Order: sequence, then structure tokens, then C-alpha cells
Amino acid sequence: MDGSGKWKVLKHRRVLKSKYLDVYMDKVRLPDGTVIEDYSLVKKPDYVVVVATDSKNRLLVLEEYKHGYGGFDHVIPGGFIGRGEKPVDAARRELLEETGYGGGRFRYMGRLSDYSTKDMHKGYVVRADGIRKIGKTSHEETETIRSIGLLGLEEVRKQIAGGKWHTTSCLAALLIAGIFK
Repeated sequence: MDGSGKWKVLKHRRVLKSKYLDVYMDKVRLPDGTVIEDYSLVKKPDYVVVVATDSKNRLLVLEEYKHGYGGFDHVIPGGFIGRGEKPVDAARRELLEETGYGGGRFRYMGRLSDYSTKDMHKGYVVRADGIRKIGKTSHEETETIRSIGLLGLEEVRKQIAGGKWHTTSCLAALLIAGIFK
């Protein structure tokens, strides 16, 4: 044992590759010497979540179908970060594509890990304030957005308390961005 508490990777192999997900199987040695033959890891593209408000401090909220969840959920804009793209640039692009909103000031707020025990990808939180409608939406084939609206923060709080928000990355992003100060 080296004292670091880190696991030693003895073997790392990809067992599934798809457009949106790779699965890896590692053989690892734990600090106490125990060997685990089949420790699985998941790699998805890195993503950005955008906490966007207008000049009246209303939050931009979408009702979007989430297939894994099996229904529509209240979420904030976000999506995959392209190869070589910076999180703030991805935030600008995703905000415009999903909602038609843009402008304002964008700033990086922090990083997320959905499930750090198994997930290898990273999430990034970007805050955009002073946004306004500047263009048309351009949804991807997997995006079914029922509504896009600006909501007061008290209404958002009520929705969260009422169980209308389920996507952990969106809830965590609101906290990281300090939206409810």
C-alpha cells in the first residue's frame, strides 16, 4: 500500500462503445490489496448546464422530455460540449440552440460529477445573466421541448419543493450558481 488511498488500475478495457456512451471494465487493486476483477465505469461526453436569467432576474426554464426519466421534466438549458470547445462557449451555443436566447454575461461557476464512483465524464456550470431572445431555436433530434419560459425565483422554489424538478445536474447547478441567495 502506497499510503495515497488510490486504487491501482491493473487493466482497463472498453466493453461497449456507442454514440452517447462508453462502458469500461477495470481490474483494480484496492489500498488493502484486494483485487476487484470487474469494476465498471461509464464515460459520456462532457456537458454544460446553463443557469440563465434575464434583466429581471427570472430564470429560463424548459419542460423537456427526458427518456431515461420517462417523461417531461423541468430543466435548465444544457448539453454536450464539443471536442475542443470550452464550457462557456458550449453554454452560449446550447442556450441559443435550445431556447433562442443569448446575449448577456456568461461566466464559469464550477464543476459537477453526477456519480463520481462510476462516471468518468465532467459537468460544468455556467451562469448567464442579462439574457434576451435573440434568435430561433434549433433543436437536435433527441430534444423534445414542450415549453420555454422565464420564471420568477420564488415560483422555481415552489416547483422544486413540489417535486417538479428531478434532474440532479440542474438542481446542483442552481445551487452552485447561487441563484437562491
